[in-house]
Amino acid sequence: MKNSTASNLEVLGNLSILRGVIAILFGILALVWPGLTVLTFSTLVVLWLLASGVLHLIKAFSTMKNGMSWLFTLIVGALQLGVGAYLIQRPALSVATLVALLAIAFIVDGVAALILPFVDNESSLSDHKITSVVYGILAVLTGVIIWRYPVSGTLAFVWVIGLFALISGPMWIVFGLSAKNNQAK
Repeated sequence: MKNSTASNLEVLGNLSILRGVIAILFGILALVWPGLTVLTFSTLVVLWLLASGVLHLIKAFSTMKNGMSWLFTLIVGALQLGVGAYLIQRPALSVATLVALLAIAFIVDGVAALILPFVDNESSLSDHKITSVVYGILAVLTGVIIWRYPVSGTLAFVWVIGLFALISGPMWIVFGLSAKNNQAK
């Protein structure tokens, strides 16, 4: 059982680090290139959602035996993949619809991040719980801000998403490194 837990921590650590790196790169692109056209921005968002959804699904299936937290991760991954697949098929989708779907995805991801540390009793990583709660609060706030001010300014919209990615990326890297350090113990 200990080898299985160590293997899961290794997978979880690697996926979290990858997610953090992708978020940071996306955040940098969104802030450095704020004059993105809506179509280019929606393509970047779709790619980010698809990558995040795949990583969530991999994480869910690799941690199925560790409590019920895998189910929430599976739901978030499926939602992100579904939203990404929907958007990639409709490149001319209106900005308002894109914004609404993104806001929902952020809010659901944030709520899941707030619930997961308290549902999974096997999680003994207190720093993971703190990181998850902070990430959850940021994700919900980002979703609410995006939902509340959907098209008031494309530039502000790009900045909100970029800042969220830049803040959450290092959090995921820290969580990944923490999981890998606990795996080594």
